[in-house]
Amino acid sequence: MFAVLVVKPSGRHGIVGALLDRLMRRRAFVQKKTIMGVQYSQLTVFETKRGIYWTEIERLCGLKCGNLVMPRGLKPPSDSCVVPFVPLRFYSYLVRNTAIEIIKKSDIQLYRRMVGVVDIEGVYQQTVLELIHHCSAVRILTDNEQRYNAFCTQVMDTYGAPVIATADPHSLANCVLIVAPSGISALQAESLTAPVISATDTQKPVRCPVICDLEVEIPPNLAGSIPEGIEPTDFLGALFEMGGIKEITSVCAAGGRCKGRNLSISEVSRYITDR
Repeated sequence: MFAVLVVKPSGRHGIVGALLDRLMRRRAFVQKKTIMGVQYSQLTVFETKRGIYWTEIERLCGLKCGNLVMPRGLKPPSDSCVVPFVPLRFYSYLVRNTAIEIIKKSDIQLYRRMVGVVDIEGVYQQTVLELIHHCSAVRILTDNEQRYNAFCTQVMDTYGAPVIATADPHSLANCVLIVAPSGISALQAESLTAPVISATDTQKPVRCPVICDLEVEIPPNLAGSIPEGIEPTDFLGALFEMGGIKEITSVCAAGGRCKGRNLSISEVSRYITDR
């Protein structure tokens, strides 16, 4: 089970409203909800002129406040035990699925479909296996080349597709698309020109397009079920990571943001085709 925080304005004004706000600081509604067989707690609190009563949130959420699904941009106080949930594992699946969809939608001939994967820790072999069905070669940027030695040989023997793991970012220079399930740094991206599908943005401006802040396509059976003010990506990530709903990992993004602009997956596909 997990918890979701929904924040609503008090809607009170004037002196009477201020008095009521003081009373409402301790008002919170906890509802037990079930979706796809997973039960979660939805905590609704009112934000007054004095802010949110975080200690009340901590009291009502208990241990679940250490991984609380909450509106993005809402930051708990430094002395609070509330920790926003970040669906890192779900992001990796979403990035992979979105990259595959971009490749499938493109008109790039198979022999030109060389894809790069940024896997510094050396943990995304499954992502490479999924990608190899849609491209001719994969280049992996990693600091753990030894984890890929036997894997690269096995893929070559099984699929006849070359997979090369290296610590040199320049090896990804000829890729048509870069996949970064755990994000990419400005240093790693500085030698790249192909679009990067990433879980996070770079902290500094880079030359290559980095598509991040992916907007997930909400499955039909979840339409209308996302709590108010909660990013669908975060809620679906919670269903997978804390609710154990594995079919969530098949979803794809409809688009993302790149250098302050919204891009659809089709636009990215056309871009890599025309480069």
